[in-house]
Amino acid sequence: MTPLAFTIIPPPLPGLNTRETAVVVWLGAVLLFALTKGDVRRSIGGLLKLILTSPWIAGALLMAAAWATASILLLVYVGYWEPPMTRVAVVWFVGFALVALFNTKDVDESYFYRLLLHNLGLAVVVEFIVALHTFPLPVELILVPLAFLLVGSQVIAESDAEFAPARKLIAWCLGLLGATSLAFSLAYVAGHLDEVATAEKIKDFLLPLVLTACFVPFLVGVRYLSVWQSMLTMIRVGLHDNDVLYRFARRSIVGACGVNLLKAQLFASRFRGRLWGATSEAEVTRVVEDFRQTWSRQQRRAA
Repeated sequence: MTPLAFTIIPPPLPGLNTRETAVVVWLGAVLLFALTKGDVRRSIGGLLKLILTSPWIAGALLMAAAWATASILLLVYVGYWEPPMTRVAVVWFVGFALVALFNTKDVDESYFYRLLLHNLGLAVVVEFIVALHTFPLPVELILVPLAFLLVGSQVIAESDAEFAPARKLIAWCLGLLGATSLAFSLAYVAGHLDEVATAEKIKDFLLPLVLTACFVPFLVGVRYLSVWQSMLTMIRVGLHDNDVLYRFARRSIVGACGVNLLKAQLFASRFRGRLWGATSEAEVTRVVEDFRQTWSRQQRRAA
């Protein structure tokens, strides 16, 4: 006779584990619910319209997809890529690449180092190691929305000072959830080391790290272009469309900043506004010289 446990616990969807099945089920349920609400449909339509009609957003998404595709083709060329890795790559692109693409504000010397540690620590350790051993489907159907709820609450708490007191509690809840799941996974790894420590598993484990390393130069380029585009546009407006003076200012700023992203960010944040209303090359030169001296002082203090 079939044990009762096997008759009441539903199987995962074909080709998916129980955690992936839970994600699909909840996404489908949320989508169906959203489609029944007229205001939600209009909001989704407005978002899609914004993406499709905004050259910056659409271009950034297409370029990110093209860069990720080129990275995968490079991995295919060097013999690293295996067809089953597609699922991991999709999760990485949606859960990491797109988030990082629109989160490159205030880049400093340690930004990309922290980006690698924070996001890969979360994605690789919590998502990919933990996924080696998943819970039964009913448990995953509870854990998946709970994890999404906690992560969403953390994002809101970090972006809105009103909810700052809740940050610590949410962080503790997320840590407890991740530690519990990780403990079960590590126990599974310890008992099945011969199955886990294979070349295929190790390559799967390292794939997010490899893809992120390939993606970091693209993030640097996006941030660089974003800073220069917004800065030069605002300077042109501030100079009241004086084309002759604007071209002089652009040459001076490019000469002072070069290809250094940190210099461009410093000028955009602290010196761009000082050019508003400038009427002569002497005023522009004075601002640029002040920028050079400020940058030199910062470098001396850093040394």
